[in-house]
Amino acid sequence: MPKISDALLAHYKAAHYQVFVPGDVLVFHIDAYSAALLEQYAHFGVTSSAFLSAYNPRSRLTADAVNAANQASLVAEVEKLGLPWIAGAAIDPVGQWPVEPSLLVLGISCAKAMNLVRKFEQNACVFIGASGIPELLLSGLSSTE
Repeated sequence: MPKISDALLAHYKAAHYQVFVPGDVLVFHIDAYSAALLEQYAHFGVTSSAFLSAYNPRSRLTADAVNAANQASLVAEVEKLGLPWIAGAAIDPVGQWPVEPSLLVLGISCAKAMNLVRKFEQNACVFIGASGIPELLLSGLSSTE
């Protein structure tokens, strides 16, 4: 399996993952329990979610128009699956990488999430199971770093 760089992994792990719920912004981090995410699970009647983006495939900076089209295709795929989603964003806390619009897809299985990750040529996604602890899952695609 191709390996992404340790530096890129560190960036993924340090990112702030935001979800825009009505009247609030929920922020969560890799490997850190999130009661707020579990509250969303209760609201939607689900036990899992995945934080996905179609921006910057393989962590290569990509033109805004291409990113927007990719993201629209991701939204269409999620809606075709009949799953609810909430808009979000992945934020680099030191500002070296642009904000990446994202989706928190509720009720998605790990396998379906990874299918979307690979389809949109992403290096990873954040999967959150019933424990409420977000984990970074790597796709096996290689990056340019």
